[in-house]
Amino acid sequence: MPKKAKAPTGRKVGKKVVRQKKSPTLWRVRIFFLVGILLLSISGAYYTQQLLQLSFFHGAIPQAAIHLTSKPIEIRIPTVQIDLPVSETIIANNIWQIADNGASHLAISARPGENGTDIIYAHNTNDRFGPLLWLRIGDTITIRSADKKSYTYHITKITTVDPNKPNILTSQKGETLLLYTCTGFADLQRFVIIAKPST
Repeated sequence: MPKKAKAPTGRKVGKKVVRQKKSPTLWRVRIFFLVGILLLSISGAYYTQQLLQLSFFHGAIPQAAIHLTSKPIEIRIPTVQIDLPVSETIIANNIWQIADNGASHLAISARPGENGTDIIYAHNTNDRFGPLLWLRIGDTITIRSADKKSYTYHITKITTVDPNKPNILTSQKGETLLLYTCTGFADLQRFVIIAKPST
């Protein structure tokens, strides 16, 4: 049986069929709706990223009971031309504070020269800790403290970790310098440098 031809859609005027056009207002509403959803998604993702940026979650942070040495005030890594001021920062409402410029030293972590893990972190921009990605095992890092002493470390390990697994912060033995920054898609991973005092 032959198929019936579909009747053209539209309004019949005499022998002609006038096709009805979709309302331009409906298209505008759809476009504005989609643009609105896109903007909300972008702003929500950015806000979430800012809240979570550089934090570690779900775990204890190494803490020096009594600080015996002066706080770090400068970090130098000649290999990648890093020379930054270091500011003391804290964890407030489970968010790791970040220095306005330079690098951040987690105040409750150890300090240079102490038996414990000294944690210094910064954004992964080119003017901060972005160049950490080019470091190699054996490269040296120098920390200068407020009492004008210098502490030199050599890199022993380079790794990438999930911020939901902070055991890397607590599993180090002896005096350790731990540097980290964000890495990976949407900065959802942590790029970590572990260094030990040079002898």
